[in-house]
Amino acid sequence: MRPVVSFFRRQPWWLAALLPVSTALVYALYTHQIWEDYLITFRHTANLVQGRGLVYQPGEHVHGFTSVLNTLLPALPYWITGSFDATIWCFRLCSLALLAFGLAVLWRALHEKLGAGRFELWLGAILAATSIKIIAFSANGQETGLLVGFLALALGRALRLDEPRGWLWLGLAWAGLLYTRPDSPLLIAAVATISWQCGGAGAPGTRWSAVAKAGGVAAAAFLPWVVIAWSYYGSPVPHTITAKAGASVLVNNNIMATLSAMCAQIVEASIDVFGAIYGMGDWPQLLGLGAFVGGMFAALRWVRPGSDRFTALCSFTLFGLLVYFMWLKTQRDAYPWYYGQASLLAIVVVGRSAGTLWERRTTWARGVAVIGGGTLALVSAWIFVLGNQHAQRQQLEVEDNIRKPIGLWLQAKARPGDSVFLEPIGYIGYYSQLKILDYPGLVAPEVVKARHEHNAGFAELPLYLKPTWIIAREGELARLNEIEQVRKDYAVVQVWDHAEELIKKYGPYPGGTVVLFDSRFVALHRKPEAK
Repeated sequence: MRPVVSFFRRQPWWLAALLPVSTALVYALYTHQIWEDYLITFRHTANLVQGRGLVYQPGEHVHGFTSVLNTLLPALPYWITGSFDATIWCFRLCSLALLAFGLAVLWRALHEKLGAGRFELWLGAILAATSIKIIAFSANGQETGLLVGFLALALGRALRLDEPRGWLWLGLAWAGLLYTRPDSPLLIAAVATISWQCGGAGAPGTRWSAVAKAGGVAAAAFLPWVVIAWSYYGSPVPHTITAKAGASVLVNNNIMATLSAMCAQIVEASIDVFGAIYGMGDWPQLLGLGAFVGGMFAALRWVRPGSDRFTALCSFTLFGLLVYFMWLKTQRDAYPWYYGQASLLAIVVVGRSAGTLWERRTTWARGVAVIGGGTLALVSAWIFVLGNQHAQRQQLEVEDNIRKPIGLWLQAKARPGDSVFLEPIGYIGYYSQLKILDYPGLVAPEVVKARHEHNAGFAELPLYLKPTWIIAREGELARLNEIEQVRKDYAVVQVWDHAEELIKKYGPYPGGTVVLFDSRFVALHRKPEAK
């Protein structure tokens, strides 16, 4: 025991890095949450292990997943165990191990290269351990633990670029980012700039040379997947990106309309950095205000002179990410698991800012550091605790008691060759194992084609796709009923309505509207006489 205690005293960043792992394990054990999208990627994984190819629908070579690692990492444990539960736990532990390693490397670099003290280290650890975006999506089957782990590793190695083989470690971290998310070149470009500006002693040309070598390592490591994807799917670009993309990168092909739409998202994007999984609409207003102030401060810290270069560049990178997310919202949406990278950058900025004040050793500076950092930590912890409650109820009431039973019901009722049109394809698609025609077409190119050729939305698509089954929420059913031909061709054959039961059982609570949104589903079946 004494050697262990001595190790953590000498290197406290390792203990601080284990704190988020602890809260992530608590989250997983308490909520039992398995995120909807994990079931989409896992259907690919299961088909691969069972010899049907890395596909969602056997026989259809569609690149229906976004994260390569999120899809391939579970393959080995599933091949060995054949157990869904064992596989998700293996994936969780791998994800959390990388998260801890990346955070430890980053915090050690901040301590040794920038003089970060214990106050900064532990504030960062607490914020990371209570960040619902980082913790939830590192524990529930999404790729956020991998993404944040590789980003933290890259930032830590950027500060050590001048060390022997520093460029090699940086390049491997970038390769990990590429295998985790296809939009990671944005992060890599930002970290390359940070590496050039903050990579230690030496001439700028020397640092650029090291950055270039790191880029070569990342490109060489990622090239095999590009070749595989291009030959197997016909394109290295995931079909999920094609499906989510709008008809134009501009709203109504108008720059000013696009900027106006993006500006309308500023508050929401800022809140989401420290906020709840699905926004703060029905949450206590003080928590929303605290998340907003924390997000805005971190995103705009770079405009204030006097910031150290690393903090300013992390803040500017966060600002750029929020602009990117605001644009994504004009296309379709910036989903909550995208924000883990933004949360990490914000935690670094807040920690560095509070730590700098603390090291001034004046009463007022330390007071501001404690009040500001402590308030944000309290807000983050409060959101985390209530977020655990929300996630547990969503898993039990929506995923386990509605979506999974719908999938099993379809599997029992459907005939070979039947197809299902719906939006939430994770649980229903995995447990039904049917041909899925999803909106907006993540695993179904024919949906994307119909959307673009006929300018069709959710309600119009059944006219062209003619699915055997439609699974719709209450609001989606109302839109379908507005289309006369859809009303003629389809009949409601089953209803799952838990709304009144949930209202009586729980009453109003933060996140409750999200659960109620998915508490009512209907199944429609195509009539035999439909043309």
